[in-house]
Amino acid sequence: MFCSFLDRSVPLLDLKDVERICAQVREVNGHTWPIVLSGEEKEIVRRIQEKVKEENQDNISRTSAYLSFFCDHTEIHWAFLAHMVSRNGGYNMTDLQGFPMNDIIKDKERQSFFLFLEKANAYIFQDAYPQLLLYSESKKRKKSLFHLLPLFHVSSFMSVIWENFWKKRESDVLTISLIINEQNMIQNRIIDHIEDHLVEKWLFLLQDRLEFTSVLFPFGKHTPLQLAGLSISHFEDPNQRIIIGKKLYSILFHKKIFPTSFLFAKSVTHSASRSDYWNHIYTFDSNNDRNRIFSPALRSVWKPVHHSFKEKEDWFHTIACQKLYPLQTTIHPYRKKITRKIKTGSYLLLKNLTS
Repeated sequence: MFCSFLDRSVPLLDLKDVERICAQVREVNGHTWPIVLSGEEKEIVRRIQEKVKEENQDNISRTSAYLSFFCDHTEIHWAFLAHMVSRNGGYNMTDLQGFPMNDIIKDKERQSFFLFLEKANAYIFQDAYPQLLLYSESKKRKKSLFHLLPLFHVSSFMSVIWENFWKKRESDVLTISLIINEQNMIQNRIIDHIEDHLVEKWLFLLQDRLEFTSVLFPFGKHTPLQLAGLSISHFEDPNQRIIIGKKLYSILFHKKIFPTSFLFAKSVTHSASRSDYWNHIYTFDSNNDRNRIFSPALRSVWKPVHHSFKEKEDWFHTIACQKLYPLQTTIHPYRKKITRKIKTGSYLLLKNLTS
């Protein structure tokens, strides 16, 4: 997905600021030494590690953890963006076991694609959630604790960004930085290790399923809810995923979308069934009367997966400063609402189901 000429780029940081950040990160990388912890810091690290392990069980627990954090720290916009994108990740996982995926994709391929989605969801959480918890601990103690980030195998880039945020409180810069970090991290630790043809094959199989190739944000005061969001393409390219992330951030925090989307998130417990947002079209009941599309709850169709998290290399060690150039702008998409487009696709599926 490339930027439409109707989309609007808004300046965020100038080039000198981006290059200064890059220089700061390189300076951090050039001075590595063992971290000597106080007793208090050891206890903080231990508690964060336990909390991350507790919450990183499956898509349901991760999605809930993001929302809980955002409710306590609304200045960390990325946490709510992560919650809503993770909801969509859960929908994608359960789509594989619902209609029509369970009829058109073989079990082995559905399992492989689920494991890919699950691993990406888990790795992002494993990387980002300790950062969020360390920020919470810093707020509680009124002092920066971000020198502890390397103990959680977080990129040196984010150590610099969090220190800057602690001083300047620029929520948009932090959000775009986390988008850049997480997309480069999963590229480095997951996607680069997958055979190219597999991702292409999965996306080809799913290209006609609009819900699957879109990120949806339910919003509105009346039911059925409206949908904001974007259709997704070029998933294999981290630069395009960063552009998508920047657009989704602008859409979700738009003044006409955020209030009711946040209300939806707080009001509707995430089950990963699409009936969470459109129960007039979807149902989690496999024995329904065929007037709605079967969209199961995640825990009824997928078991938790154990991840070893062996890949711990810092993606920033091998890149040029150009990777940080997305910090120069935010992107405001021209089109934000996709209700009609998704509704049309859903009714076509429903027609196929009942015919």
